[in-house]
Amino acid sequence: MNNIQKIGRYAYYGIVVLLIAIAFYQIYRGDSTSGSNFGVWQGVIYGVIATVAAIALAVIGLLTNPKSLIGFGIGVAVLAILYFIGMGMAPDEVSLKMVEKYGVELPTFQASHAGVWASIAMLALTVILAIAGGVKSIFDR
Repeated sequence: MNNIQKIGRYAYYGIVVLLIAIAFYQIYRGDSTSGSNFGVWQGVIYGVIATVAAIALAVIGLLTNPKSLIGFGIGVAVLAILYFIGMGMAPDEVSLKMVEKYGVELPTFQASHAGVWASIAMLALTVILAIAGGVKSIFDR
């Protein structure tokens, strides 16, 4: 294991331990509302850390292996296509209840609709690829 991987792994463990310690401190204080709010924020923090790490590792991978840029470009194109398909599937009107209660406007509604459909498609693709990889590994033996 090279030094970058070791540093990344130790940083990850350190952040996880720190966030868990803060959560336990919140619970120990007896303030359940602040503890549950911290739980939500902890999920957001993990998501941000994972996103930053994924982007950093993708950039490092692209710098060390420029041929992988082709696959990266294809992946971005597929995501864009999925997003625009979801945008096209979005309704052309927003219900009055959503406008009054949440202040939702049509472009925001259509963008969130597109994001949901793109996420569903990516999840399905991930499951299919995981199953295909498992089946392939069975037959490779």
